[in-house]
Amino acid sequence: MVKCGRRCCICRRFDPLHLHVHHIVEQAEGGTDEIDNLIPVCLTCHSDVHTHTKLTRRFTANELKGHKAVLIEMVANGTLLPIDKEKDNADILIDNLMAILLEKKVNIEIDEGIPPHAVKLLIDAVKGDGTVCDMSDVLTSGTTIDDIRSTGEIKDAIDNLESNGLMAYMTGIVYRVTHKGFLLADKIIALADEKSL
Repeated sequence: MVKCGRRCCICRRFDPLHLHVHHIVEQAEGGTDEIDNLIPVCLTCHSDVHTHTKLTRRFTANELKGHKAVLIEMVANGTLLPIDKEKDNADILIDNLMAILLEKKVNIEIDEGIPPHAVKLLIDAVKGDGTVCDMSDVLTSGTTIDDIRSTGEIKDAIDNLESNGLMAYMTGIVYRVTHKGFLLADKIIALADEKSL
């Protein structure tokens, strides 16, 4: 818990009283209580880890260990800012990152060539529950020009992220960040943190 800063290793939210310790390799399958086989996760992510569905792939042991290792490194390096009484420090970090990206104070080169509005959507999704809703097909008659621009930009960002394998269609109007998407978000946050120092 200390190495992970009392954060969920999957969604990274600071939720100190609502964390479970999950066995990466379950005890029923021969998993032990050794630290290497344990990962702190929040209630929601713990449920996701145990979910079996036909349309999605479960977390692998290597993915879970990877998420844990990245979070431990972020906590150890101080990439996650101290807790603010009004706001979760993940939100503060994301706000600072987006200010850096959108004000172009820092030129971050992303291998995948993702435009800034798609990067912002990816970071916002990672900051939340890892999902995005595409509302472009449910506009009402009271929709304004700004709403249309906003939904068009979201649709374009989702298309870009999906074509790069960073987001995948789930159901209805919901898209979920992929493992590759979470890894890229980690990379962007780390690069922005390095360049802003």
